[in-house]
Amino acid sequence: MKNRDDVTREVMAAFEREPLINLHASPIRVDYSNGEVTLTGETETLAAKKIALEAAGKVPGVSAIIDRLHVMPAERMEDGEIRTTSAMPLSLKIFWNHMHFAPW
Repeated sequence: MKNRDDVTREVMAAFEREPLINLHASPIRVDYSNGEVTLTGETETLAAKKIALEAAGKVPGVSAIIDRLHVMPAERMEDGEIRTTSAMPLSLKIFWNHMHFAPW
């Protein structure tokens, strides 16, 4: 079985080689134990998350990956903003459904 530090270094090196993974903007924590790598943190995109999982899985000595990565939202909003943004299309649909247009 490989050394914890060696596997962690190899996984981080694999991340550094991937242009979509920006470890400076969104660091990923790598933990290794008994063949399992746990990835924790945020990625900027879904593609970056997928690449991180694939890259970690290709490292020799890794037999399983525990995914605790989250994709950053495109835009951060508070609960009230989310509610308003989500409700707006629904209220417009209700409004249009109640509109009656007279034929010419």
